Amino acid sequence: MKYQAKNLKAEAYIAYSKDAFNDEKQGLAYFWNGDRLKPAAGNKDQFDEILYVPIDAAHYIETALPKIDEIILAADGDSDERISMPMALNDWFGVDLDLIDWYNICEESSSGEFSIPVPEYFYEKWENYRCRSNSYKKKHPKPSVADGIMIENCDVDYFFKTSFFPPRAYAEIVCKKYIHVHGNPKLEWLAVPECVPNSDLELNDYIYYERKSALNLAIEISAALADYHALDTSYRSGDKTFYDIALFELKQRLLPDLLKFNAIYFRIAVARTFIYALRNCFIDRMNSGWEDADVQTQYRKIEAWVAQITIQLRTILYPSAFFPAKAEDISLERIRALEHMRSPIQFCDPRQISSTDKAYPKMYTGEKSDTITPTSLVIFCNPAHSNVPFYLDRIRLYRDDFGKAKEACGGTLKLPDILRCRDFKAEIFTEVYRAILAEMENAENN
Repeated sequence: MKYQAKNLKAEAYIAYSKDAFNDEKQGLAYFWNGDRLKPAAGNKDQFDEILYVPIDAAHYIETALPKIDEIILAADGDSDERISMPMALNDWFGVDLDLIDWYNICEESSSGEFSIPVPEYFYEKWENYRCRSNSYKKKHPKPSVADGIMIENCDVDYFFKTSFFPPRAYAEIVCKKYIHVHGNPKLEWLAVPECVPNSDLELNDYIYYERKSALNLAIEISAALADYHALDTSYRSGDKTFYDIALFELKQRLLPDLLKFNAIYFRIAVARTFIYALRNCFIDRMNSGWEDADVQTQYRKIEAWVAQITIQLRTILYPSAFFPAKAEDISLERIRALEHMRSPIQFCDPRQISSTDKAYPKMYTGEKSDTITPTSLVIFCNPAHSNVPFYLDRIRLYRDDFGKAKEACGGTLKLPDILRCRDFKAEIFTEVYRAILAEMENAENN
């Protein structure tokens, strides 16, 4: 038998729970053992009793994700044999630490000014903007010399000059900042390189771009939240109540912390764990009966469930051993562990691994296929995850259209139209990415 949560409305829940804890240091409310601490009247030891609704949060976290995350390593020697290893939540630490160490050591060794070729159409837009009046520039702000960049015309070639590391990812971000100013963030133009060719992008570029854009994180969060559609259809007549609550709580409780971490794979795993743990908790409660006549009691129960799951995840999110070493303490042998990885990404050609050499990521399109150069900036998403292929397919279609537009442009490129999509998954990405942009802007301003 399926039960309905009586009179449950996402808007009312969000209004009730808007003071839920986000950062204990800021004195916001938090839960522990069913109690909510409320800093009132200067008395931080004063507790407000709350209905104690214990759940097995550890169980929900341990069983949240399907056993499809794995890392595949090449066997030693010249053998083509590959070793598959299932990945638990904490296991992504090792991969992320290697990536962070690689990035740090390359940043330490980089110096000087970089020249990155940019398309003619971008240079022309740049020059047209520079010639506009100050009043126009004030209304339509675009990148400028203040962003640490300069674009020059050298005979027939156009160069983006900067001392910023890594220069290619930075040039791509500036390009997108310049061209895509208005409107909602679009998955397609965020994911497809428009300034720098794919073949020129190095491992550091992909790492930096993900740190600054959180695009892979947004796709994985959107894909996980899309699975709430079935839950809301079964128990809420499709009114998105549980989806709205899950997105709200993710933004309130975990997203600010996740965006502080440079651990690309780990933060994706934590976000997905939270979403699916809460979803499974909702399903269990609905199937076992939800007979509270008092709507406020229902809200308090949900708040308590979310808090218990969050507390468990926070203990995993901040291990002392996670913080990366200083560049001078990094072992080259440790970094070379990357050369054995084959999936989810072959990070680089094994022959290129050293403290200073360039590293170009490669990806496998199938279990026994040859590696290919990534065709988008989305290389940290797992296509085996539910709903992720939907977003990858949209990116692929736009990439193909963009390639055709470049071939036919004759010097004046018109960006291809993004195919209209009424699928709810596209709307979810827009909502999620707006939340990420807002949080990144808030962190930058503070």
